[in-house]
Amino acid sequence: MIRTWQSRDPDLAFDWVLGQKGAASLLMFTDGYTSTDGDAGKWLAPRIEELRPDEQREFLDAAKARWIKNPFWISSFARGLRDPLILDEVAAWGTQAMFHDMQNGLAAIEQIPGVERRVELLEGATQDQKFGYKMAYHSSNDADKALLRKKLTEWNVEADRIEAIVARYRP
Repeated sequence: MIRTWQSRDPDLAFDWVLGQKGAASLLMFTDGYTSTDGDAGKWLAPRIEELRPDEQREFLDAAKARWIKNPFWISSFARGLRDPLILDEVAAWGTQAMFHDMQNGLAAIEQIPGVERRVELLEGATQDQKFGYKMAYHSSNDADKALLRKKLTEWNVEADRIEAIVARYRP
């Protein structure tokens, strides 16, 4: 029922869900979408920015737990953000996502303006086990390492920093 309503009048559906179920329930607006639905996160982002700070926090905490496991949403949502503090927080989730999905995690990190901030986040990345990823799922294959090196090289990062970052994503 909500999905049909959402397709006909997404703003009214958004307001109803927020009022009846709370900010964390707004994640239902991301259910059922795939990586081909890149505009869905961009639609949701400005609406979350308009919420009260406590509602934003409720939504972001719920989103983090889900989206680190499905990092497509991190970059899709980040592309729609205007608030630099929320953007930095959300895009930084990509450092966690990279431990199991290098490509989509990197796409999230790229939403952060400024190479130096991206590199700082990558240099400080440590795997957070609370997100349920065991080392067996660690993004450590040769293709992932090559992708990470290539991206860092494109960003003109020094070779020693590149190798230090790549080492963080090895088991």
